[in-house]
Amino acid sequence: NVLQFEFLGAKGLFVAIIVALLSTVIYAKCLDKGLSIKMPDGVPPTVTKSFAGLVPGFVIITVFMLLDRLVTLIPMNGVSGIHTFIYSLVQAPMEAFLGNNIFSFLFAIVIAQLLWFFGVHGINAVIIPLFFPLWTSLTTANIEAMNAGVSLYELPNIINRAFFSCYPLVGGSGATLGLCIYMLLKSKSKQYKTLGKLAVAANVCGINEPLVFGVPMVLNPYMAIPWIVTPIVISGVAYFLTTINILPRLTTMVPLGTPVIMSGLLAGGTEGWRVAIFQVLAIALSAAIYIPFFKVIDKQGYEAELEAEKIA
Repeated sequence: NVLQFEFLGAKGLFVAIIVALLSTVIYAKCLDKGLSIKMPDGVPPTVTKSFAGLVPGFVIITVFMLLDRLVTLIPMNGVSGIHTFIYSLVQAPMEAFLGNNIFSFLFAIVIAQLLWFFGVHGINAVIIPLFFPLWTSLTTANIEAMNAGVSLYELPNIINRAFFSCYPLVGGSGATLGLCIYMLLKSKSKQYKTLGKLAVAANVCGINEPLVFGVPMVLNPYMAIPWIVTPIVISGVAYFLTTINILPRLTTMVPLGTPVIMSGLLAGGTEGWRVAIFQVLAIALSAAIYIPFFKVIDKQGYEAELEAEKIA
């Protein structure tokens, strides 16, 4: 009759999400039905709100206490309450087949990039709602293993949120930092050279909307192939190097806007320098993939500028 610590970490993540969502719905329904303690008009608002939440709070607690006992009646091995039921039925299978799987990881990137190509924010539409909960639990499992003394090269999960932040997002969606640097240094067209100057600082921090809508990547058939292929190639190389213990398994979920190289240093812990060096190589790989395709539109832009100068 104790609270199991194992469900205060990664294994309890989905239960926390489900309970939070259902609790909010129950709370709102109780208030809509008038199931609350109403105070006189002269009572301060903070006190009124505190008493208003008592009845919904007791309803929520009672509902989940009953659910916790009812699920034990389900004929499933190892089910001792809501936590074990949700983990066995939902979280564990999803982690195995969606989260901790390089093929599902690459599939998620392809879908996100395709949505971006059509002007829909792929990360907000696919990655964050569907995969972030899974990858967060896998990252948390790595942190718990590391705290227990497991080596960074023997942690349980290669795929997680840190992996997504540090590798396929080198320069934001599409891993465009290599392209941005090339535009800044080598573009013949004034349009793209100026765009490179304006975008490079934000691109270093993983913000590349100036390129997405300025090159553009959206609805641009010339850039569709590198836009989709580049993050896939970088992720595949990073995964392979991690499996052969050249790169460590990552543990830190770096926040959005963390500059490239710094994100690698943070995510890789004591071995973060290896991740940072790979990010530099990923930038060069990004440039190598993008440049042949970019040269086509750069040439078109340069010729259009020459024609405009002649007319002027």
